[in-house]
Amino acid sequence: MDVRMPKGLGGQNDDYPNPELFFGAAYSACYDGALNLVARMERFKITSTTTANVSIGKVEDGSLAISVVLDIDVQGVDKETAQKLIEKARPDTGIDTQSLTQGRWQLVPTRGRD
Repeated sequence: MDVRMPKGLGGQNDDYPNPELFFGAAYSACYDGALNLVARMERFKITSTTTANVSIGKVEDGSLAISVVLDIDVQGVDKETAQKLIEKARPDTGIDTQSLTQGRWQLVPTRGRD
């Protein structure tokens, strides 16, 4: 598969997939699997969809960093239970978690932040 840098980062065009697309697909699939495993362990039957919105940009020190916003839809349980399952499934990655509200979870890199 031919993977190239997107135009916004200096690539020639956006006609090819870029690494951030694959990162988002892998991350959302992995998280959704963890969410469903947690639900099964808690004896809940759910259906879920997790979409990763990946962006790349400069942080305070001028370096580039990836930012991921996971949009998580959980069906089959009430909102409070869904929130608890979402929180239990979050990875222990050393990445700050912010905005864990309404099934929208923003991950931002810790590097370059206070």
